[in-house]
Amino acid sequence: MENLYTLSEKLTLLINITENTIENIRKQHFWKTAHHIKNLTVILDEYLTLSEKVFDKNTRISIAENLKEILTVQSSSDYVLLGDLLEMKLLPSLYDKQAAVLANITLPTHNYFEGNLKLLSRTNERLASKLAHWKENTSDNARENYHIEPTNSGSLTLNKRCGDSSFYFHSNQNPWQEAETFAESCSENKIFHYTIIGFGLGYHIIKMIQKDARYQVTVLEPDIHILGCAFQY
Repeated sequence: MENLYTLSEKLTLLINITENTIENIRKQHFWKTAHHIKNLTVILDEYLTLSEKVFDKNTRISIAENLKEILTVQSSSDYVLLGDLLEMKLLPSLYDKQAAVLANITLPTHNYFEGNLKLLSRTNERLASKLAHWKENTSDNARENYHIEPTNSGSLTLNKRCGDSSFYFHSNQNPWQEAETFAESCSENKIFHYTIIGFGLGYHIIKMIQKDARYQVTVLEPDIHILGCAFQY
């Protein structure tokens, strides 16, 4: 079972790298593409070794052939074809493999609350105290409308029920890719301080910070339950 959890983590990483590579190819950012392809081939090789314990020989051969084709096309510098290959062949295959793995495991597997609380207390003791109080004194009934669910990529999303309806805070496909698009859309030249309303599970905030080391991001989140979910997962 532990192999499945590790394999799911590798697949999530592969999916994110592949989608980032496709996006950079479409933007003709070929120096970024070269960096992503290097990472992609390394992780794919690790994935192939790990998958020997999980998938059958034909499945492993299929992934190995994809890897060989990627390297061949890259060596010819045909980036248009490379983008198509990644988007139409490798990416759907990775999602299929992830679906097969997720069907046999339960996510989430870790609780990061105490570690995150310790980090927060260094810079915001007041909020850390509120979250500690939330954990100790909030009943399961009060939390029952907040649900953490795995997405198709293996990352997590947050769902909140409101009466007879519910809504999601992040994509059920790939919240990291969604956050990348958000950061690209919202960032502006020569603006380095941003205020974001809504924390969710933090994907969009992380991507904003990663976009430019000079950015300062202030987050306004009025719902302590959402912060609690984010700190746990």
